[in-house]
Amino acid sequence: MRITFKYLSGGQHALLGEVLYPAQLASDGANQTRFQRYLASPIGSVARDVEACDRVLSMIRDVERGRVETAHHDADDVELTLTRHAVQVDIVVNDQWVDNPDGRFDLETYRLVLEGWRQFLGLPKRLDSIVEVALPDDIH
Repeated sequence: MRITFKYLSGGQHALLGEVLYPAQLASDGANQTRFQRYLASPIGSVARDVEACDRVLSMIRDVERGRVETAHHDADDVELTLTRHAVQVDIVVNDQWVDNPDGRFDLETYRLVLEGWRQFLGLPKRLDSIVEVALPDDIH
């Protein structure tokens, strides 16, 4: 599985020039739809900027190190529940996407994707700014 972060062109604006939009794309895997819905697409809501990424990464470290058993992060229409072994991603705009087993990822996988997103947010806003996160084949 591969998660790619890049900018897509939204066309030309009379005053602003070319308008770019961030895109988060899951590809190359049997669970592409699951990873797109619960991991790639919501990451921009979970962490809109580098500082928000750092806050969530700090929460992950606290859980990994046993400082807290469970941590929660609410962002727009996405809620995260972090435990020592997993992250449950709930997309609250659809009841079927809350507490769904497809929204559960191991902590390492979520951390890797969030670190990639953080790296992407630090790049210049250009079409050639791309970060790809290759996930192991045995991810959960």
